[in-house]
Amino acid sequence: MSTHRLISNRNSPYARKVRLAIGYLGLQGLVIEQDEKIGQVVFNETVTSANPIGQIPVLSTEDGTWLHDSSVIVEYLNERYGERRLLSSALADPWKLRTLASLADAIIQSSILILRERSRPAGLSWSDFIDAQQHKLVHALDALARETSFQAILLEQTVAGIGLSVALDFVLLRGPLIGIDLARWPSLHQALQRKAADDLFIATRPAIK
Repeated sequence: MSTHRLISNRNSPYARKVRLAIGYLGLQGLVIEQDEKIGQVVFNETVTSANPIGQIPVLSTEDGTWLHDSSVIVEYLNERYGERRLLSSALADPWKLRTLASLADAIIQSSILILRERSRPAGLSWSDFIDAQQHKLVHALDALARETSFQAILLEQTVAGIGLSVALDFVLLRGPLIGIDLARWPSLHQALQRKAADDLFIATRPAIK
């Protein structure tokens, strides 16, 4: 019997993080997912009734409380049902896993900021801002490529493995639009290719047109 309601969107990388956590923790039977349309100029009353700022994903708890922010939701599910196993790794301690997960969120955020800036009407986008976000992405990807245990961590079912795999796949899928080619970092690209053996990871991939 379903206990939670997840308001999300198929193409949201943040919602994908939550769907992966639900799958890895075996909670599919406890969560009903509701796909909602959102956007920069879209006011969705269903979403804003659960999260005043109108962002997804949002998850209802058993007592009707709404939780928002993907990291908060993943932590809640891990604490409530997962016995903290999404923070368990032979390669890194929980704080390292959280730090890598935070870096993954920042990679997603910079990518989205570039997409939004480039979606402005002709002549209104800010090229210096785009350049700055691209520089941040390159710096972050360089740092990940230097992580000696990165490939193994990416394949783990942890908050870091979830976040990093989603972030890198978002960069890969949106590369032409954000001006970043993941192939520039062979070790990261190869690690992501190995992740393709994860059926759940593939099943949650967004339908990019």
